[in-house]
Amino acid sequence: MFEFLQAYKGVEPANLDAFAWAGIVGGNLVKDNQQTNTEYLTHFLDKDVGDNPDENEKIHKAFTDLVTHNKASLKEDNIEFLLPNDDTALKERLRTLALWCESFVSALGTSSYLKDKTLASKVNSHIHDLIEMSKMDTSSSDDYDNPEAANIDYMEIYEFLRATVISLDLEFSHFTSH
Repeated sequence: MFEFLQAYKGVEPANLDAFAWAGIVGGNLVKDNQQTNTEYLTHFLDKDVGDNPDENEKIHKAFTDLVTHNKASLKEDNIEFLLPNDDTALKERLRTLALWCESFVSALGTSSYLKDKTLASKVNSHIHDLIEMSKMDTSSSDDYDNPEAANIDYMEIYEFLRATVISLDLEFSHFTSH
């Protein structure tokens, strides 16, 4: 799906993935409904993403499929993010990961559940961590003397991100079940 989404100018796969995860965790995408998903996604996109209606429909369908896939992977505790693969330069992987974090926080901020001060205080440290990750300085990523160590550091950040999304989902799920 990453390659499919990259083919459309103006669409960052990491953005769509972050929007999907935030919608799932934050409760904005409680239904597997293309209409709901289209309205939610359109809120974040400045304009239609493609040059024609067929392209826009494909992007919105891909988003709905992504939401369905992400929900299933969350239930199976097999979370993966739509980020560049290991063959991509570290600098680009870090840039994309920072973008993912920024998009996730932005989209999560639309959750009406965060109006509850108790929930907001419980998830505040997670959101703060994601904000800090979105500010990651990728300019020094070329300074690694050991590419293997750099990849290990990247994977640790990735795993931290996975744990953060799971923790946020648990907090939001606990909140909505009471």
